[in-house]
Amino acid sequence: QATNTWASPASMSVARNHCTGAVINGKFYVAAGRGSANASTALEVYDPVANSWSPKASMPTGRSGVAAAAVNGELYVFGGEGGRMYPEVEAYNPATDRWRRLPDMNPARHGIWASVIGNRIYVPGGATVEGFGGTTVNQVFIVDRNATFANISSRLKVETDNNVMIAGFILTGTGSKRIVVRGIGPSLPGVSGTLADPELELFDNEGRRIAFNNNWKDAPNRQEIADSALAPTNDLEAAILTRLEAGNNPPRNYTAVVRGVNRSTGVGLVEVYDLESGSPSEPANISTRGFVQTGENVLIGGLILTGNDPTRVVVRAIGPSLEVAGRLENPTLELRDSNGGIVAENDNWRSSQEGEIRDAGLAPANDLEAAIVRTLPAANYTAIVRGAGETSGVGLVEAYSLE
Repeated sequence: QATNTWASPASMSVARNHCTGAVINGKFYVAAGRGSANASTALEVYDPVANSWSPKASMPTGRSGVAAAAVNGELYVFGGEGGRMYPEVEAYNPATDRWRRLPDMNPARHGIWASVIGNRIYVPGGATVEGFGGTTVNQVFIVDRNATFANISSRLKVETDNNVMIAGFILTGTGSKRIVVRGIGPSLPGVSGTLADPELELFDNEGRRIAFNNNWKDAPNRQEIADSALAPTNDLEAAILTRLEAGNNPPRNYTAVVRGVNRSTGVGLVEVYDLESGSPSEPANISTRGFVQTGENVLIGGLILTGNDPTRVVVRAIGPSLEVAGRLENPTLELRDSNGGIVAENDNWRSSQEGEIRDAGLAPANDLEAAIVRTLPAANYTAIVRGAGETSGVGLVEAYSLE
């Protein structure tokens, strides 16, 4: 088209004003606003090549008069107004179509704008009272440079008794963190024999049960789960949204257990989501134990890393050293990227990277166990644990962040 002229591409699907937007990978994301139904929570993306708009996951916190910026392929939305002042900061990841909560602004402001320099988002001016109240405040939000675990998950055929799905995770740092843990089954796409009705328990590091849920809509904070944009798509699936304490010396350990209601079995998924990425605490480890079978019923761990700079990660497959009956005697491990391509694979950990694994302090106790060390950029990854020679048994998949 000619320069210095106006054109009329496709209109937005949601009419609104006081909205915000930013460009990610050549596409324009528009969030929030007011002036029509659902405008305050709407997120849609414009593809200039196709000249079309597509709806995306709604914002957890509806508002207008917000600011937005794009850093490292994610959309950050700040502040706003709409019946009250909003300090909320939320980030959207296009790869997962998910939002997560970040530390609040202080003070809450609306009528603001944002500019990016490196990994810093500058948010000056705006107003501190609805409709007026101009301010000279200038603040900067620093996006994590190192990639961190924003989501960790594991998929497995859930059996009964000792062969249910047991997931452990560690929170390091200071303060506390809002997390969502989910037990998924009926909505798993492209999987036969799913767990029809999962139930979920959450335990602290002393083995005390601190939360339980069967059907997520029965949770006392059902609305908070819905507002997080992480509500399961099937009413029979389970979810727990809570705030957990973190720690450094020692870190805080938590365990999530997924079972089938009435001792039912089937393929299930356990997930842990960080709703406050960028806070002083973060998930540093995830491990999932269960009965590893063959074919589609192997143990599959999923990792989503967000941030700017790559981070160093150790992934392990454990079996012979587990003090349980029927353990997996010779686990193998594959690490794959979001396209299914092999990033690394290992059978016996001493066969490659032995020195790096020992230096990390994460050498498996048995030579037949598997481990991989890699520096990974922010993206989605999958770790797959199988038994060598199509064997089966109780196995454990673990991922550790070394930074």
